[in-house]
Amino acid sequence: MLGRLGNLLKQASQLQSQAAQVREELEEARITGSAGDAVEAIVNGYGTLVDLRIAPEALSGGDAEALARSVVEAVRQAQEGASEAQRAKVAGLTQPFGLDLGALGGGEE
Repeated sequence: MLGRLGNLLKQASQLQSQAAQVREELEEARITGSAGDAVEAIVNGYGTLVDLRIAPEALSGGDAEALARSVVEAVRQAQEGASEAQRAKVAGLTQPFGLDLGALGGGEE
C-alpha cells in the first residue's frame, strides 16, 4: 500500500514539473495568423496578442473597415493556432497517466 502511495506521489510530482515546463513553453511560443499579405498577428501559446504587423500598402487604401476585418481575421487565425498548441501540449502531458482533459477545454468546437 505504501509503495503505491509513494509511486503515486512521485508521478504527481513529475506531472507538476512537466506542467510548469508546458506553461513556460506556451508563454514563449509564437503562433502567427495572417490575412493575405496585409496583416500578420502573432500570439503566444495562450492566445495573447504579442505583435501585430500591418503592411504599409494596407494603410494607403483608405478602407478602414477592410483593414479592421483583416486584423480580426489574422488575430482569430493566430488564436486558433494557439488553442491547437494548448490542446497538443496538454494531451502530451496527460496521456502517460491515462487522463483525457480535452473535454475540459471549454473551447468552441
